[in-house]
Amino acid sequence: MFRILTLAIFISFLLPSTIWATTGFEGLNLVAAFNVNSNRQSNSETAEKVEETNKIMSTRLGYTMEGGFYLGVIDETQNTNNGILDLKTNNKGGTIGITDKGCYIAYHFLNGSTKELSKTTTLKGKGSGVDFGRQFDLGGALSFGAQLSFRSIVYDISETEGVASAIKFESHSMKPMLTFGLTF
Repeated sequence: MFRILTLAIFISFLLPSTIWATTGFEGLNLVAAFNVNSNRQSNSETAEKVEETNKIMSTRLGYTMEGGFYLGVIDETQNTNNGILDLKTNNKGGTIGITDKGCYIAYHFLNGSTKELSKTTTLKGKGSGVDFGRQFDLGGALSFGAQLSFRSIVYDISETEGVASAIKFESHSMKPMLTFGLTF
């Protein structure tokens, strides 16, 4: 995660803060980002087929100040369905960001992360994330774009049927996402 943070800081110096933040407009911003993907695996010897579908929705709400500085919050949910189980992962936290001409970098402090491993076992932890994106004005207060999202979470508590135990489980991901923005 240190490499991602270093890259974010380096890129932030390349983007002069002369315009507005994550939707590209000054004011109160609401941004929704989406990703849907699936993975199919089959074993020809056993004729077993497994299909896993992941749906991610990330919502950011924050305020963009004059000069391109952004402060806000993020709530992100991933639903994973493998045909047998429907499991959820959730990340919540604070966000800071900068932008120039619709290009943005948003850094997330994810202090409330949970991941279901089964219907009886949930992991809890903390982490961080970085979004690199570009928003295009659709007219009025609407914008549309794309972003590349990096997440790094360290889960340190495993809770099974109400009994908590200490663990160390790490999750690192990189996903492209489509974004829609609204500025008030």
